[in-house]
Amino acid sequence: MSHDLESDHYDLDETMNLNLRQISQEKLSKFEGYAAEIFSALGMDLNTPATQETPRRFIKHTVEKK
Repeated sequence: MSHDLESDHYDLDETMNLNLRQISQEKLSKFEGYAAEIFSALGMDLNTPATQETPRRFIKHTVEKK
């Protein structure tokens, strides 16, 4: 039985597209708050210029389509 890797990749992409969700800005903001809580609990200082946007960047990267 022949196996076509290109076909498998297409099927995976198609399947992943079926699971895309629209996330409201309100929910994204809430998720950013949760991420900030987690990062703070782990000891990250979110009050520096280099880290204050980390929760937003993390959530944005997490929900963006690859």
